[in-house]
Amino acid sequence: MRLNQDASKILDRARIGMLALHSGRVPLVNPAAFSFASGSLWMTTSRFAAKTVLAKRDPRAAFFVDGGDRAVLLRGVLEVFDPLSVGSQIRALLGGPAVYLGMTDYAWKNASFVAGYLLDMARIPREWLPYNRGCLDEVPADDGGRHDWLAAQVRARLRRWADRCREPLARRFGAVRAERVEAVEAFEACEYGAPLDDGTWQRLFGFLPAAR
Repeated sequence: MRLNQDASKILDRARIGMLALHSGRVPLVNPAAFSFASGSLWMTTSRFAAKTVLAKRDPRAAFFVDGGDRAVLLRGVLEVFDPLSVGSQIRALLGGPAVYLGMTDYAWKNASFVAGYLLDMARIPREWLPYNRGCLDEVPADDGGRHDWLAAQVRARLRRWADRCREPLARRFGAVRAERVEAVEAFEACEYGAPLDDGTWQRLFGFLPAAR
């Protein structure tokens, strides 16, 4: 793929673009870190991700990069390389150094993203990752079925959190009201945020009872 000088500068400066893939009636559009090297765009994702599945089914894609007063829109086909696949390794070798140069450029350009991803992967329980739940084959094909399936998944998840949080709920709302709670959304404490002390609770959630 050959680009003019203006397009190359935009791709060199930008770190995030929008990847669009064919997915039924409407496209799947996801942000993606990228690099442009050896005449191709390079991105990484999980082998179980929806965009990987879609790319294998229909490799046609578009990629949009916002450069402020100007933008770049690329259209082409995706090729998936899996380091655990013998076929992918053979294709990479037959293609010369392009794959290795492209991924080296990607890692260099997005070093902070890669480092953050690795740190997160070390801390996040594997069962939290959607593609490790093994439920993709359970998703119904029709819109109504997918809606009901997803609603049931969310209700079950929130119900589990409600059962795990009965004690703090009782301290906050009393035992009787706590037992009536059917759904709880829990948030992990963040080292970059402020603590949720009684004063902050009152300021943000003054319509709820104070802690007991």
